[in-house]
Amino acid sequence: NLVSAALDGGLILWDVGNGQQLKSFFHPGHIGFRVVRVSPDGRFVIAGGDDNCCHVWNLDSNVVQVLTGHENTLLAMDVSKTGELVATGCSGGTLRIWAMESFQSVITIDDVHDLGITSCAFKPTENDHETTIVTAGNDADIKVWDFDMKNMNMNLKIVLKGHSAPVMSIAFSTAGTFMASTSGDKTARIWETESYRCAATLGPHARYVTSGVFSGNLNIFAASFDRFVVLWKLHLDEATEFDNIPASEWSPKQVRSWLGKLGFGRYDEQFSSIEGKQLVDLTSQDITDLGVSDSDAEEILQSIQWVRFGSRCAGGFVDDVPNEYLCPITYDLMANPVKCSDGFIYEESAIKEWLLTRKNTSPMTNLEMADVELVPCPDLRTKIEQFKKSS
Repeated sequence: NLVSAALDGGLILWDVGNGQQLKSFFHPGHIGFRVVRVSPDGRFVIAGGDDNCCHVWNLDSNVVQVLTGHENTLLAMDVSKTGELVATGCSGGTLRIWAMESFQSVITIDDVHDLGITSCAFKPTENDHETTIVTAGNDADIKVWDFDMKNMNMNLKIVLKGHSAPVMSIAFSTAGTFMASTSGDKTARIWETESYRCAATLGPHARYVTSGVFSGNLNIFAASFDRFVVLWKLHLDEATEFDNIPASEWSPKQVRSWLGKLGFGRYDEQFSSIEGKQLVDLTSQDITDLGVSDSDAEEILQSIQWVRFGSRCAGGFVDDVPNEYLCPITYDLMANPVKCSDGFIYEESAIKEWLLTRKNTSPMTNLEMADVELVPCPDLRTKIEQFKKSS
């Protein structure tokens, strides 16, 4: 079935198979509706508009519950995936969260956006008690909020900049891994929701883009503008970009992508929830505790230190030189590799100079080392010499 809302104050339930009207509700004052949503179970139609109210139409009983509290026109609305919560936003900039069980407002936040809220959306999740709500406004900003129902509070997580005109709609993909925004700047943007970085900008279109929606399989994005609908073919399953982004700001997805390029994709599960800010603070013991072998942990830790300190060889993808052949101090091929008690391998002359000037601290961890014995690595030296000859 399909539900439509109109400025004549009507809500109509349609049978999409034969085009017939199944049910209808008209506002007693013939005041227009601006936005409409349907609960996940299909039992409720929820609409808002020029009377500043939220109307909840029970399709089973045909009873309409009117929720009051806003002081301006309702332009934004969404229902959580479980159907337990409804979010409404008005042209005055106020956001309200309603509990469907009691039809009561549980949270009210004023001045969410300058010049009013134009759209809002719940990130799909199985748990409404700790979820994410995204709002958009005429100020061209998109705001991501963490909602904690247990403690009845909302905290602003991040403000997304990028659009240069009012944001007209926002929509999540079915799984919530991506979010789309459309704007009066004639573009649509696709955002990756682990880090909320812009993954793609679509357009410019001929005129402002009023709305957009993902296909269920995430391969198509449909955007509407100036009486047209344009279909964009998406390739969002490709490798996540992380170049030129500080490692401490990586999302878990970017961390896993980086590991994959290092050749450690087999540890995706172990690093599934590790963010960049956690990655850069990992110790060798932390990594082995995740279930990584000792030899792999050592190599991963060395690569972490390279990205942590911003080396030109971060990740080992700038050059074709294997990471293990490079000294972490000089970032050059080693001639006489030696292993230190901190577990890292250095060029002998570089680490000796470091120990003389830095009071026996590790270049990689900045911790003091009680044992400063340097152990030669003849096997690695042979590999480096063979690499030089082959190059």
